[in-house]
This record gives sequence, structure tokens and C-alpha cells, in this order.
Amino acid sequence: MRTVGYILSFLAAFAASVAAEASTVWTLQGVEYKVDTLKHVAVGPGTTLTVVDLSGPVKQRVFYTITDLTDPNVEIKTICGKDDLKSNITVPDMVTYHADTENVYFAGVNSDLFSSGGPIGSTIVGGELYKTAKFSTGWYAIGVTPEKRLVIGQPYTTYRMYSEKSGQMSIKGLNTPRESNDFILYSSRFGATTGTTGSGVEVSAVQVDGGLKSIGTTKMRVSAKGASSGSTIPKNGFVLSANASWYLSGLQSLTVGDIVEVTPTFTVNGDEYQFVEMSGGAPIILSKGVIQNTDGYLDHLKLRRPRTAIGYDTTGTKMVLLVVDGDALNKGVSAGCGSKDLAAMMLAVGCSEALNFDGGGSSTMYTSALGVQNVPSDGGLRKVRNGWFVTTPNRGDKVVASIRFADYVKKVEKDEVYTPVIYGYNEAGLLVDANVKGFTLSCPPELGEIDGTSVKCNATGTYALTATLGSLTATVAVQPASGDSGVDNALVDDDAPVEYFNMQGMKVENPQCGIYIMRRGTKVEKRVVNR
Repeated sequence: MRTVGYILSFLAAFAASVAAEASTVWTLQGVEYKVDTLKHVAVGPGTTLTVVDLSGPVKQRVFYTITDLTDPNVEIKTICGKDDLKSNITVPDMVTYHADTENVYFAGVNSDLFSSGGPIGSTIVGGELYKTAKFSTGWYAIGVTPEKRLVIGQPYTTYRMYSEKSGQMSIKGLNTPRESNDFILYSSRFGATTGTTGSGVEVSAVQVDGGLKSIGTTKMRVSAKGASSGSTIPKNGFVLSANASWYLSGLQSLTVGDIVEVTPTFTVNGDEYQFVEMSGGAPIILSKGVIQNTDGYLDHLKLRRPRTAIGYDTTGTKMVLLVVDGDALNKGVSAGCGSKDLAAMMLAVGCSEALNFDGGGSSTMYTSALGVQNVPSDGGLRKVRNGWFVTTPNRGDKVVASIRFADYVKKVEKDEVYTPVIYGYNEAGLLVDANVKGFTLSCPPELGEIDGTSVKCNATGTYALTATLGSLTATVAVQPASGDSGVDNALVDDDAPVEYFNMQGMKVENPQCGIYIMRRGTKVEKRVVNR
């Protein structure tokens, strides 16, 4: 029988690396699925990546990240094509093309559904408005406030335009088709020309203080006027385009050199917000913890397809990005799902609110250090319009300040030789080295024999394997296939209080939506908490 002291020291030795039970159960719309955790790793500050297999009436492979938005080293950012509305590009290539040297885009997914005119929904990139969908489209979006608060809903956007000559007018939309009795603002993010036809008035303007701000007032200087439609949009500029009679005189009063001011206002669910990032999506699949009846919203939502979703918990501090594989390319591994099962998965990983993003061959789960994790059903990465990313400031820090095993727990066959992969993280928690070299291994002699960076496992039970790199250490639980849980049930005290510890071995009073070590008296277990 193992002693109590052994069990408690074992907890201290491997609590920092053992992340989850090998299996648990998710209930999706009343149907139970066994869950096998294939991967659970930290990929950046406050962010873990988890890959699970679901076994039930069908098989599913699910990839999801959970990000703690209270982490000061975490930001949320979007990218739209090649920094415009109409170019298609893969999710990894977005990061490369965008060439943002101030931030590391370390995890992300594809976002809004799109058409030939660009993303369907409202789009904000880095505080610049790219597009606002008209409220009549019924399309939804998720926005990020300056305080990193996430808001899902249907944004109603108004624009106050003002100049000394025209006075105040109301612009009806940004970078959308001009309809009858309309007033649209076009920016160079839309393309080379407005593409409008018919009668009206169009006034061109150049930037005074940058692109169209999502917060505050943007100034522009009139550079040309006189066209009725189809105007060329100045590089880094704008076109004010109206065909409603009550706007024509105001635009006609403007002259070259005049300053025009434009100020947006966003209202979601009756409340005003300021947003620095936004991406469209539809439909809302989870609201206040209730799965929504979305079958008829789009024609494919009842079908088993690859899916992408975004959501957050009741506190608004945990963001989840989730991808489900599917279609013929993933046959036998992942069947794909409809929108209601997608909502149930988001609920299972701790969300109370969730929005459907683009699916099918577009679904992509990206990590900067480990590459794309899922198997896109086109057989390769699809070029899409925009992506949603988790970032951290780029401080140029490549120094490994902590290490972890790539495996959250390792199950091996008896006499198998295990050669672990070690991940290295910088001071902020960013994964900067996915194959650390120069470490040494140590373990109890009962586990097996160490030969350099490998160990031959010739025991039963559960044992701690430790990697050391200078002053840095990491530990993983190794379980030969014929082993038990590593805990003698005779020592369990069912009346003892339950305690939870996070991956760093710190005690957690109210665990939510994560993976922990649970201790009850002398019993030690790995436990997934989804709430």
C-alpha cells in the first residue's frame, strides 16, 4: 500500500503538468459522449489549447482554446483579408501578411461568413471601422470593448456627419451597397471604386487623422466632387455617396478643402458600447446558457458539417474558440455537427453565450507555435475573409523562463520507450520553443530506466517523470497501460473536503472552466471542470 506521504508528495511533484482526466463525459442535448483528451497545452499567456475525441452515436474531434481575458498580457485582435474587405487569404497567412510587429498572434480561428462583397457582418480591425452591416440584414456580431469585454448581439450603428457648410447629416452605412434613398460612406478598405450606379452625388475625401475610427470622431478633407456614382475611392481615403433627395443639397454644398467629421455610435441589445474589434457571425447559438433553436436560420445548420464558434462564460472573463472537424476528409474520425450540438459543446466547455462563425472547409484552428491543429475539410487551408486572434505584445522575448511537457499525461505500454517533447515558455507565458533541447530526466526507479532523454517504462502504476533544464523543472504523470490510478482507494476519506489545484500547483477556491488536480483527503485525481 502506498503511504499518505507518497501521495501528497506525488501531488506536489506533478500538479503543474497533469491537466485532465484521460476521459470524462459530455452530455450534448441529452446524449452522452465519452470524452478522451488527446492534448491539453498552454500556447500563450492565459490560454490553453485542448483537443478531445467524443465517442457516442457518432465520433467527433473537437479543438478549443480557453483564454483568461484578465491576463494583462492578452489582447484580442481581428484581421480582415489583406487588410481590406475583398481579398481572401488563409488564417495563417493573415498573420504573415498583416505584418504587425507589435503583437504576436499566437492563437486564432476563421470568423465571419463572407460573400463577394466581403464579410457579411460588421467588421472592426484595430479600432478602424471596415464595414457596418445594415440592421435590416438581421446579422449578428461579436465585439471587444477597450476593457476587453466581449459583447454578442446585433449591432445597430449610426453615423453623425458634420461640416460647417452641410451641417449635420446621418450616414446610413459603411462599405455596403448603395440602395434607393440611401447615404453610404465608402473607404479604401472597400476597393478601388464605390461600384454604385444611377443618379446621386458622390464627394471624395482624403484622410486627415487616419482611417475611420470606431471610437470618437474621424476628420476627412474634401478632395473632389461632382460624380453621381462609380467614383474612384482615393488611396487611404473616402467617398460620401448619397441618392436620397434630402441628402443631396448637403453634399452639393461641400467644396474642395472642406473638413468633414464622422462619428459612429454602436447600440447592442439596447445599450451603447465602444468597440475596438468586431467580427460578424450568425446565428447566436447559446444565450444565457440556453441552446437556441437555430435549425432554420441558415440552410445548412441542421447538417453535420465542420463548425467554428466563439463564446464566453457568465463572468465574461473566459473566452472560448472552438472548431469541430467533419466532412468526408475526416470520415471515421469526426462526423461534424449541427448548430445545436455546436451550442451544446460550447456549453460543455463553460460558455453561457456563443456565436456561430463560418464553418465547412473554412473552419481553422490556428496556433503560431504548433501550426494549424484541425484537418480542414477542403484537404488544405481555405482562403477566407477574416480571422479572430488571441495576441500578446511582441517584446522580442525568446528566453525560456519555464518548461512543460507537451503531454498533459502520458499513457504508455509496459516496456515502451518514452521520449518526451518539452515546450519552453517566455516570461509572459508565450510558447516560444516547441522542442526544447538540453534537458535531463529523472524519475522513481520503479518507473523504469532513463537513457539520456528517454525512459523505458517497465512498471505498473502512476509515476512522476521530471525534466530539468538548468533551474527549470517540469513534471508529467506517466501511466503504463496496465497501471492503476496511482492511488490506493483504501486511503480515501469520502467525508474529507475537496480541494482543487491549478496547473501551477496553486490552490483554487472556485474552479471554473478548466482542468485541475482534485484532492479529497488523501485521494488525488485529475479532473475537468466545465462550468
